[in-house]
Amino acid sequence: MKTLKLVITLFAIFTCKMVTAHALWIETTAIGTKDKDQEVKIYYGEYSHNLIEPVEKWYSDVKAFKLFLISPSQQKTEIKTTAHSDYFSATFNPTEEGTYILAIEHPAKEAYQTTAFEFTAMAKVQVGKKSETVTALALSIHIEPKAYHIGDTIQAQVKRNDILFRNAEVEVVMPDGWAKSLKTDEHGNISFKTLVGGKYLLEVTDTEEKKTNWFGKSIDKIWRANTVVLFVN
Repeated sequence: MKTLKLVITLFAIFTCKMVTAHALWIETTAIGTKDKDQEVKIYYGEYSHNLIEPVEKWYSDVKAFKLFLISPSQQKTEIKTTAHSDYFSATFNPTEEGTYILAIEHPAKEAYQTTAFEFTAMAKVQVGKKSETVTALALSIHIEPKAYHIGDTIQAQVKRNDILFRNAEVEVVMPDGWAKSLKTDEHGNISFKTLVGGKYLLEVTDTEEKKTNWFGKSIDKIWRANTVVLFVN
């Protein structure tokens, strides 16, 4: 059964670019309020197919992920999560003004042949004034946290090991499940216009050639994915 699940996951990861592969993503509102609890949800599935996997079917040990909060003063704290049937929930209370970052970076224990998998996700929450909050993910997509509306132009920047990621392929999955592939420019940027309201998911993937020991198994590649979600009114 584990072998079959792994084959299905790998097929999803390496299938055509008209849809996104299985991914981990964080959902929360982009605007928060000081001293008021902020709700967070974490899902795993294939958003373009409106597929959210039950927690018991998450790939390998992905459900053992850790959720971290980076505050405007650069304090990093692990946030407790609670499992539900098909997602995890969490809350945090922003006690200072600025930009908060929620981040997950989980290396899945189970590799396929010589390829390992690392699932990352992030979300930014703006509380009052902006701050230059940073996080050191191996792969990341940065979008300004604010209220977006239909017709807005979304600007996003992709980084790899905190360096601008040029010519990266980013999948933009719209609320109806249609996916569009965009390439980052020399500054690691992409832009697109919001045509409809609802939830958008952005995903970037990258494969690093690296011979190493991965949870007791020799591998030569690490496949990574990073996601961000934005809501358009």
